[in-house]
Amino acid sequence: MIEEQEFIKLYKQWYNPIHRYIQSRGLSPEISEELTQDVFMAVWKYLDTLNTQYNVKNWLYTIAHNKVIDYHRGKAWKNDTCLPISEDGHFAIGPDEMYDVIEPVHIALASMSERERNILVQTSLFGYSQRGLARTYKVTTRTIRNNLASARSAFKSAYREEVAS
Repeated sequence: MIEEQEFIKLYKQWYNPIHRYIQSRGLSPEISEELTQDVFMAVWKYLDTLNTQYNVKNWLYTIAHNKVIDYHRGKAWKNDTCLPISEDGHFAIGPDEMYDVIEPVHIALASMSERERNILVQTSLFGYSQRGLARTYKVTTRTIRNNLASARSAFKSAYREEVAS
């Protein structure tokens, strides 16, 4: 287990290399900065589980790699839904057009099974981890991942059908 002072040392030593690694994955400096901060927030969160006898470098790069993958997954999901979402994750429409977007979303969500809807909302809107949901539902992470893929597919189909009508 490492102490706060050791975390500060770790942060100073690895911040720039991790930031460069993330930016080398084709992300903007702003997104790279944000994801680098997310890496070190995760490090801080799991600080008590870190055993410094193991390779800290591998641990940090694994977290960074996973943050980049999560970012791209989220971006692909947002782009693939046909929802007007800006790069910063907010709806890119005015208040007058909001109802035209919200009604099809509501109808699409209502057409899904309760479990699909819950998993989709808990991960996409509230940021719950798949691992945490697996514990909640008492299933494997793979089952949650499959349920989430199915939920996303069901939502996309229902949303596109509703928008087309």
